[in-house]
Amino acid sequence: MAEPTTSGGPKECHKYVQRVVHRTAEQIKLVEELKMTKEKIKEAEEEWQNSLHSWKSKRRQSKNSEEGKPITTKVTICLRLNGSKYVCTTMVM
Repeated sequence: MAEPTTSGGPKECHKYVQRVVHRTAEQIKLVEELKMTKEKIKEAEEEWQNSLHSWKSKRRQSKNSEEGKPITTKVTICLRLNGSKYVCTTMVM
């Protein structure tokens, strides 16, 4: 925008000042919106990081508890005795 000159008179100066004030108000509004957007992004990022940390922590706990547990397997053995008679036994190993 051009600088006001004295030849334009007070009305021209007043219009120039109004444009500057209007432009400044728009810039302030944009800055406020930007601050709010950055704040929302920061909150979402913190929430995401907390969720990730929680997931990792649960995963580690689950993995550690599985490492300490003995692995058990259930086995059933059936033997055929005397013709058609079967004897079955189940063992946990």
